[in-house]
Amino acid sequence: MKKEEEDTLSKQDSQNEVVSFLLRLAGARPAIPNDAKERVQEVVHARWQQSVRPRMYKRRLIAFAAPVAALFCLYVLAMHLIVSEIPNSVPLGFVENLNGSVLISGDQKNDSTTRPLANGETLMSSVKLETGNSSRLLFHVLGGGTLRLDVNSRLYLKSESSLVLDRGRVYIDSQKRDNHFVLLTEIGAVRDIGTQFEVRLSPGTIRIRVREGLVRLDRSLVCNSAVEGTELSMDRRGKTSVRNIPKYGPQWDWLSEVAPTFHMEGQTLMEFLKWVTRENGWTLKMENPKIQQTAFKTVLHGSLSGISPQETPDVVLPVCGLSYTLVEGVFTVTSQKTE
Repeated sequence: MKKEEEDTLSKQDSQNEVVSFLLRLAGARPAIPNDAKERVQEVVHARWQQSVRPRMYKRRLIAFAAPVAALFCLYVLAMHLIVSEIPNSVPLGFVENLNGSVLISGDQKNDSTTRPLANGETLMSSVKLETGNSSRLLFHVLGGGTLRLDVNSRLYLKSESSLVLDRGRVYIDSQKRDNHFVLLTEIGAVRDIGTQFEVRLSPGTIRIRVREGLVRLDRSLVCNSAVEGTELSMDRRGKTSVRNIPKYGPQWDWLSEVAPTFHMEGQTLMEFLKWVTRENGWTLKMENPKIQQTAFKTVLHGSLSGISPQETPDVVLPVCGLSYTLVEGVFTVTSQKTE
């Protein structure tokens, strides 16, 4: 074994001597020309830039993007704060009946000027309506329902279903409406459950009269209800009282001053009878089944524009060969009497 190792070392020494001899025989290598050296350096430098530049660009991009992202976030935040302070004004409905001069304010962004309201005008959210000593209005709300504002009243329209009554009296009819109204006052929040009702706000007192359905008055986590044919009153201290009232009569007469028009053309007599009795708080009855059948089959033509709901039966029924009696709020359709 030892002899084999000695033979291997001897061979390596011989090879090293041969290499040394060849190098001495070749002599010194000629120096590299300067122009060749410069070309090699240019190629190497170009390769180095190609490998280093993307990393440098990426670092610069990251360093530049950080402050830009911060500025963009500040911009978005500022725009959000600015936009959130500007109310989004949307159409709420239109004025169908206007009696006297009614003032409107806040109908433009950042505009507190007051101007007269026009009949047929579209009302937007975030506006305030104010009636005088002899002015009233009827307002049709998008999505169903109507509002009537009495004299010396001020109402703020926050949205389609949210209202604020500062003073005076408002009548709400929420028939054929999906969303309920919420009427905010200094005494409490009035919420309807598919109904006709009147709210009157005097200094320190609220009074709710219900013609149809149910109304809730919420105050300090306490809920008070008023049902059909009752009047609920509450003062600023929360003291309440409830009493029965008729759904018709002189206390409701102001509604006829700004009543909606019944579009009679093409409607049946029964549709008219349902409308006129509901509008006046009457109870509808027929003298006999034959008159009821006639009411369903008779189609009306013409217009009732300019005629109050209390006067319309005297115009429509005689033309249909019918008459009526009105006793204690019961409206009974009868055959026309002949002399």
